[in-house]
Amino acid sequence: IDRIHADFLENRMPTRENILMSAPDADNQILSGIFARDNGQWRWMGKQASILLKSPPAPAPIHIGLYIPETVTARTVTVSLDNRALLTRTFPGPGLYSLDTVAQHPSGSSAVITIGVDKTASPPGDSRQLGIILTEVGFGK
Repeated sequence: IDRIHADFLENRMPTRENILMSAPDADNQILSGIFARDNGQWRWMGKQASILLKSPPAPAPIHIGLYIPETVTARTVTVSLDNRALLTRTFPGPGLYSLDTVAQHPSGSSAVITIGVDKTASPPGDSRQLGIILTEVGFGK
């Protein structure tokens, strides 16, 4: 018996510089580590998440909107641009926060923003390893 295996690579071209996690088309620019929308407005991420964005025409800060629920233990968030660490911040506890880097200008027409957290948790009845909730990721603000 012959077996055939095929792998398909998809070349994604980002169309947006900023992604609201509530946007139905956000899936097109999410590379990994972010779960499907909850309540149609936000998304959980795991230990590490990557988003592909269109590079801004001029230097712009990276803005991340996030929420740390009481049910998770993640407190430290790291932001990288194209595998280069930019910012690490530790938050005092649960709450709604935003992170903003200094202005960045990626070298190419697209950029990969990676967000990492120090800890994940799996709530009862949920097999996912959850870090924090993301509401927005992108250049600008």
